[in-house]
Amino acid sequence: LAPSAANLAFFGSKVKNTVFAAISRLFTAPFRWNHWNGPPVLYKDVFFAAIRAMLSNLTIAQSRYLNKSISETYKDLCKAISQESKTVKLEESGTTAHWIGSENADVVILYLHSVCLNDGSRFWVVLILPGGGYTQACTPGHMQYFHRLVTDLNKLSDGTPSTSVLLLAYTLAPEAQFPIQLKEAVSMLSYLLNEAGKSPMNIMITGDSAGGGLVLSLLSHLLHPHPDIPKLSTSMPLRAAFLYSPWVSFDTSHESYTKKAAKDTLVPHMLRKWAGLYLGTIDGETDPGVVVGGNTYSEPLLADAS
Repeated sequence: LAPSAANLAFFGSKVKNTVFAAISRLFTAPFRWNHWNGPPVLYKDVFFAAIRAMLSNLTIAQSRYLNKSISETYKDLCKAISQESKTVKLEESGTTAHWIGSENADVVILYLHSVCLNDGSRFWVVLILPGGGYTQACTPGHMQYFHRLVTDLNKLSDGTPSTSVLLLAYTLAPEAQFPIQLKEAVSMLSYLLNEAGKSPMNIMITGDSAGGGLVLSLLSHLLHPHPDIPKLSTSMPLRAAFLYSPWVSFDTSHESYTKKAAKDTLVPHMLRKWAGLYLGTIDGETDPGVVVGGNTYSEPLLADAS
């Protein structure tokens, strides 16, 4: 997926378009005061317009060129915080995860981008699945947030359990399509239950955007096993699940996409492209117009209440 000279030239034009979009948004703001439909703060309105312009038609090769892989970003964090890199690689599945903090902490945050916690005799595991449209790697901001979380919690003197983070480096699309990402999440949860010896009642899972959708996919698998993924049984329910703005539907015809277009950083055709790459249902990176191929595991809104 290395960008060609043509791709890099196109990327240069995208930078110009992004700058132009930001300047245009800024200088047209006074003419939109009476019918303002953007974010409540002007700088966010300009910034969001720039992001929309940059993301519009950005190819996977270009995004890979701009952003490091999860493992590379993790190594950068370790260097910045003077921590030895500690990586877990599951032998059977090849699934990889990285520790931020001590592996022996009472609380482990497993980021699938995952989390774990312990109150003395109990070990809580929070499995965090990050966003990124299933196509974009974990950012330095994610890493810095979890390092800050671990640092701040471990400074408390009120009996709060010691905490660390385990970051799952799941395979991105289009290098891998669904259900590979779900299989990797199941493998890491199985590792925590069956090899690390954690109780399900001490495991919490959470995720944002695409990661939130993957949390729901994982819960669906536990209740109704996916036919192509090994069944995973738990002796008791998981402790909790948290969803942050989960990506539950690939349908971009919902009213919110038009009513809140000026307040969002995402554009519908980009989301359709990412969904198609995740499902493996599009040729290249063309906008499919309508995303097809989703099912009750990959697109949670299609699932019934059971």
